[in-house]
Formats: sequence, C-alpha cells, structure tokens
Amino acid sequence: MRWVNRIEEICCVSALLAASFLIFTNVLMRYLFRSGLNWSEELIRYLFVVVTFLGLSLGVRRKARISIDILSLSLKSGLAKRNLELLINIVQLLFAGVLMVISFHYLRYSLLTGPLGGENKVVGPVVF
Repeated sequence: MRWVNRIEEICCVSALLAASFLIFTNVLMRYLFRSGLNWSEELIRYLFVVVTFLGLSLGVRRKARISIDILSLSLKSGLAKRNLELLINIVQLLFAGVLMVISFHYLRYSLLTGPLGGENKVVGPVVF
C-alpha cells in the first residue's frame, strides 16, 4: 500500500509542475510572441482538478487540514480531544455530502445545457 501512496504523491507533484510549466510558457509566448497556446488553458484547468483531488486525498491521509487549534489546545483530557476530533470529522463529512449533492446538480445541468466554458470543449462537462 505504501507504493500506491508514493505513486499518488508523484502524480500530484507532476501535475502541479506541468500546470506551472504550461502557465509560465503561455505567459512568455503571449508577451514575447503575441500568441498563446489555445489548448493550454483547458489542460491547466484539468491538471488543477487532478491536483485538487489528489491533494485532498493526501491531506486526509496525513490529517493535515487548515484549522484553528485554540480549542483543541485548551482541552486537557484525551476523551474531550477525541470527541472534538469526531465532531470535526462529522462536520467535514456533512460538508463533503452537501458538496457532492451540489456537484451532481451542476453535472446534470451541464450535461443538459453543454459545457459553460473552455475553448476546445475536448472532454466536456463530466470532468468538472
């Protein structure tokens, strides 16, 4: 299982590096040659979707999240800290559920009306 985690990390870093390289290249081409790469903006968008989901997975596995820990630091007992951790996990799960429902509504709308953005429309609305 450790090698799967390593592959996930490598894919996340590779996608982020590729997106950064494409952004840098596109900026240079637009300012120096007055012409950009038409397909790069859409590919960068897809790469950031990949980075978001892989980074989320890595963050959950490492229990690394943005938090204000003043409450957890003020708690003395281990039971209170575990209960607070359970409450935080429940709130995160509820937020993920709400986000999933909203995403399905957006996907259904996108499939009915077509993609809302993107110049090439290569993959369509399913990725987002």
